[in-house]
Amino acid sequence: MLDLNDYVSFTGSVDVRQWYPKIDLAVLSSVSEGQPLALLEAMACGIPVVATDVGSCSEIIFGTSGDDDVYGACGEVVNSKDFVGLSKAILKFVDNSEVYKNASRIAKMRVEKRYELKNMLYSYRKIYESVVL
Repeated sequence: MLDLNDYVSFTGSVDVRQWYPKIDLAVLSSVSEGQPLALLEAMACGIPVVATDVGSCSEIIFGTSGDDDVYGACGEVVNSKDFVGLSKAILKFVDNSEVYKNASRIAKMRVEKRYELKNMLYSYRKIYESVVL
């Protein structure tokens, strides 16, 4: 109906490991999220991300204050339902290869430091120990 076949692939269920190497930029335009795994998957592959400011998207993309994560932003965050802001954020990466390369590097570093399994287990263990002990 919208004649998107030349621009959008409706694949159904796929193995994402085959698709991420084909992606230059991940865009999450949600109006509601928790901690979106799709952002973390893309970042682990060195793919910069653009997302709406819902759930923990800002924290994932910018890091957290007081954290020793001082890498910088690995993407852009825009207001939910702001399609103009979303398109401008996408173009920021399309138009500037240095911004893209820097965000790609930061994305991988942030996932390795904060979201790898061993680090997540360690963080959860500390939280549980602080409550129990």
